[in-house]
Amino acid sequence: MYRQFKKTIRKRLFVIDSFSLLLSYMIGMLVRYGNITSPFSWQNNIYLITLVLEILIYICIFFLSDSRKPCITELDTIENIVNVLKNAIILFAAVVGVLYVTQNGQYLSRLMLGFNAIFFCTIDSAFRLVYRRRKLWYLSVLNESKRTLLITESKYAEYLENRLRLEPGSGTIELLLTDREDERLNEKMSCRRAYLYEPVPFEGESGKRAERAIEKLSERAVRVSRIVSMCDMPAEKGMADAAGPFAAVSIPVMRHCPVLGVNFAVSEVSAAAFYVRRHLDALRGKYITFCNVHTTVMSNKDEDYRKVQNRAALIFPDGAPIAKRQRKLEYADAKRVAGPDFMDAMFKSTMDGKVTHYFYGSTPATIKLLGEQLQKRYPGIVIKGLYSPPFRPLTEEEDEADIARINESGADLIWIGLGAPKQEKWMAAHEGKLHGVCLGVGAGFDFYAGTIRRAPAAVQKIGLEWLYRLFQDPKRLFSRYLVTNTEYFLLSFKEARANRGKKTQDSGEEKKAQG
Repeated sequence: MYRQFKKTIRKRLFVIDSFSLLLSYMIGMLVRYGNITSPFSWQNNIYLITLVLEILIYICIFFLSDSRKPCITELDTIENIVNVLKNAIILFAAVVGVLYVTQNGQYLSRLMLGFNAIFFCTIDSAFRLVYRRRKLWYLSVLNESKRTLLITESKYAEYLENRLRLEPGSGTIELLLTDREDERLNEKMSCRRAYLYEPVPFEGESGKRAERAIEKLSERAVRVSRIVSMCDMPAEKGMADAAGPFAAVSIPVMRHCPVLGVNFAVSEVSAAAFYVRRHLDALRGKYITFCNVHTTVMSNKDEDYRKVQNRAALIFPDGAPIAKRQRKLEYADAKRVAGPDFMDAMFKSTMDGKVTHYFYGSTPATIKLLGEQLQKRYPGIVIKGLYSPPFRPLTEEEDEADIARINESGADLIWIGLGAPKQEKWMAAHEGKLHGVCLGVGAGFDFYAGTIRRAPAAVQKIGLEWLYRLFQDPKRLFSRYLVTNTEYFLLSFKEARANRGKKTQDSGEEKKAQG
């Protein structure tokens, strides 16, 4: 049903775009010449040819590129506007190119084409957003009436129900507990989707009830999906893949790829969170860092800080340019693992209460808000403590008291929010002294407390989260981003050139040896 819904949206989107193109062309002519029927404006039919050319090129763009992109309801506002801008750039670049080759630029008003491009971007973005809002309203009404059935045993029910509620479009959730008799069984069979979570085969009556429920759902043509589990916990979203007749989950193994002297792990958010939870005992007493462009450049320039980073059990790339560099170095599956994204994945994964948390850093007001917001947003999460240390060097007695307080709490994950490079140096100084795993997440405390707003998902996807943060705090971040981002790209260029030279030299020596 949803697939047909998306097809309908794409057809109507083509009509909207075509109408926007025609309307913007007419408005552009009107603004430029004051009359779209003026003989001068249609001299030698050049503008009629241009209109036809724009339509033909846009048809190619839409069916070759735009129609393959996610549906407008799956993209947020910024992503939709970015798509329109990309289409406009390709369209008008192609139109200008064709006209200059075939017409030598005669009678072509650049100003008119400029108006056309501006009006097209504005009108098409507005129409798309209005249409998207209408369809989102329709989907919300549809989701309210949608019933999702979760089939499992009582001991898994609360955690899985809370996890499912966090997923968009889950609708009304019904529970079918296989270890209990259910008087509303037939009523629950009227659901639209069903999920089975069975980490170990259900035995006895529990197993029989699950089989009967699946048979009844099959008779009603209701799709039943099995939640894949590993180590008695659901696999993280995005880890499952198709493997013939089986549902397979890749067991994450950490590979490493050095960038500017920092030994980054190659991973993605879901796999990283699963790996940390699966290897929790082995990681106790160690620390994990999330290194962005700024701290990577700092590490490259400061040998002591680089040693602190590379002593970490795992260093995740908290920056799109770093992940992009990893992909260029033949790690095609490398993705950005931002601290706040990792926190979200880990918080969801630990809503079963089996892994506990401690938060150390930030201000008293922020850390209090953090605790309140996390309990609301991730029901079931167990927080063993929250502490804001004073903003000054601690005495030896105070430091020992902090260590004792954290260890006495018994927390498994110790989140450190002191800001870079202070938090990395603090974790390195306390390596082996704490019983849990330390994770330095910087501004993650502020994002989840709500004191700082994080960039929209679309801005993160196109790698411009740094620009969004720059607008939030220009005085503090302008010089940092201007200097360090420039330094990063220069250093990356030098490193890439050195690597190419080394490969060429090695290849020459190998050929000489073979000869």
